[in-house]
Amino acid sequence: MHRIIHKMALQKIELELQNEALVQLREELTESLDRYTGLYDSAPVGYLRLARDSSILETNLTGARILGVDSHLLNCDRFGRFIFSEDLPVFYDQLERVFSRKEKCSCEVRLLNDSFWQSSDLLTKAGLRGQMIRIDAVVSADGLECLTVFSETSG
Repeated sequence: MHRIIHKMALQKIELELQNEALVQLREELTESLDRYTGLYDSAPVGYLRLARDSSILETNLTGARILGVDSHLLNCDRFGRFIFSEDLPVFYDQLERVFSRKEKCSCEVRLLNDSFWQSSDLLTKAGLRGQMIRIDAVVSADGLECLTVFSETSG
């Protein structure tokens, strides 16, 4: 009986040590998650995960700010709707190359700005000049998503 009690006491100590190690690991992972979430959301560029049809699967806060929309409202919206219609062929060609050829691609397109959405006058819309952005994209490891970085350019 004494031997069983001793063995159980040792197991209890081992479990307590394992629990302490797990608690420490959880704290480290939480700190790491917070650090990388901060880096992701406050990066000077927009990050997007896009589906093949340009549906936005995820964006960071900078991306949402550049697009002028709250990030939670962007999920499942099409990124193409934020691009000038004249520039859409360039964007969709890039998206096709990324998915079909699995190659990293870049392009520059103009974003529709907030004034576009607020105006109902087609002449006003036609006269608006959008913000030029550079888009760099690559296909995800599983081939199902387009991982995209975009930033405002000076041109």
